[in-house]
Amino acid sequence: DGRTADLVGELYTLLDENEVSIGRWLEQAAKDAGLEWTFVTVDAKGDQAQAQTAMSSFITRKVDAIIVVVVPAIWINAQLEQAKAAGIPVVGNLMFAQFEPNIAVDYGPLLDHDTLLLTHYLMSDQQARRGTDR
Repeated sequence: DGRTADLVGELYTLLDENEVSIGRWLEQAAKDAGLEWTFVTVDAKGDQAQAQTAMSSFITRKVDAIIVVVVPAIWINAQLEQAKAAGIPVVGNLMFAQFEPNIAVDYGPLLDHDTLLLTHYLMSDQQARRGTDR
């Protein structure tokens, strides 16, 4: 829609080595692209209540976007609905919510979903070739 972000909330489930790397890459990519984004990073420490509080804080601060990394969508479902209502896009990585309507995109489980569809297709194809419908 042509909007640019100035303030981006980042929510992690546990800032381990992998998640720290993801955060650095995100921030470096924004810098390399000439974007003057300010990132607010919160480590929920694997705690659902802390994840909910962080999301609520991002919404109250009216961040321009929220990036959620490895936080299950079910933990923050109410806050995802609030972010959507506030017009704040949420982008996820491994949120285990490929069909969650309140997330703009989740970059983790898509391959799992594609694998499921491919498996279903191959099984259906084999059944059709054998002339069975079981």
